[in-house]
Amino acid sequence: MSAWCSEAQIVEIFGENLYEKQAIFPEFLSLLDEEGVKPMECVGTACETWPSLYLALQAHGHCTFLKTHTNEIRQKGAKLMHLLEDYNSEHLLPEFLEPTLRQPVTMEVLLQKV
Repeated sequence: MSAWCSEAQIVEIFGENLYEKQAIFPEFLSLLDEEGVKPMECVGTACETWPSLYLALQAHGHCTFLKTHTNEIRQKGAKLMHLLEDYNSEHLLPEFLEPTLRQPVTMEVLLQKV
């Protein structure tokens, strides 16, 4: 999410900048490990997380976690950027929702409160 949000938006959503919260750095690292634990279905795989962090470097590269891992994020994230445009039929999404999913997501949609 941080790849598409400003630091102020991240703080508004989570109450703090998680890239500065050293206590959760081990959890961040486990999300980047193919053998790591994926705590919920909505959490991306390691292959999905690397490009997200790569994009987050632009807005949040000054933050401790990203600064510490910048080289690895650049190397692995750049190689996986093609995933942002990848789409396949291996999902359980109801067919009527597929057109909506394939629409570009805007910040307004992401931050919309339900």
